[in-house]
Formats: sequence, C-alpha cells, structure tokens
Amino acid sequence: MKEAAFKNLIHLEVPEDFVELSEEENKKYFTGNLSRISFRNKEKHILLSLSQSKASFLYRLYGVKTALNGALSGMARSLKDYEALGENESVIFDQKALTAAFSFTAKDADVKQYGELSVFKIKNVFYAIYCVSKFEDKEESKEVFARFRSSLIPMKS
Repeated sequence: MKEAAFKNLIHLEVPEDFVELSEEENKKYFTGNLSRISFRNKEKHILLSLSQSKASFLYRLYGVKTALNGALSGMARSLKDYEALGENESVIFDQKALTAAFSFTAKDADVKQYGELSVFKIKNVFYAIYCVSKFEDKEESKEVFARFRSSLIPMKS
C-alpha cells in the first residue's frame, strides 16, 4: 500500500498500482469546487476519491443522512441509468458514516458501473468518499473500496 495525505488532516492508503489524479483529471470525473484527492487504476477501471465540503455553520445542523440524500439525488439526475442498490451504516475516521451503493452507465462508453458513496461529518464539514468500478468487477472492487475507507486515520502531529 502507498500512503497519502489529504489537507494535512487525513492519512490514507491506496494500493501500489493506483495513480493520483491531477486537478485537470479530477475535473474530468467530478463536478463542483470541492477540495479533493483521487486515485485511479486504469487497468482495473477503479476510481477512488475523498472530498471535503467547505466549512459552514449550517452544516452543524445537517446530519450525514441529509448530505448523502442530497448527493444521491444529484447523481440520480445526472448519471445515465442510475439505480440505487442499498445503504448501510459504518464508522469512518472514527465518525458515524453512511454508505450508499448504486449503479449507472458510463456516458462515454456503454459500460455498466458500480459505485459506493460514503459520507461522514466532522463538526461543520462533510467528507465524501466516492468509489467506482466496472459492475462486472464489483465483488473484487468492494474489497478495495472497504480497504480505502478503513485506511482513513487522523494525521499524527
């Protein structure tokens, strides 16, 4: 596993065969103006990403479920053939988190994709972990996704 840091706050690990995306590459895969770190394995068609919302006083009032539902609603509108596949609770970065599984068809190729979106919150900031692979490889990819999520730990001072 290779190590990386996000915002000097979160330590994370990704498999050795993943490459960090540049800002331009992130813009190709993601919309919005969020702080983000992403990794891709081109051969396995797997994309892993961690993003952070801007700090907002109002976010203290919103729960993880509200943030996840908002993100999923946006994805349902923008992703071709979007289908919700279920949701579960977990702990990520020592915080209560929700993960939703979904499928969609890639816009640039008629290939069915499998994805998981996890959301957790620290004070007035939301964090989202977005993982995508080919649908046919979802069982193998789920293990990669779970290892990525569980690798997130606070940076040591």
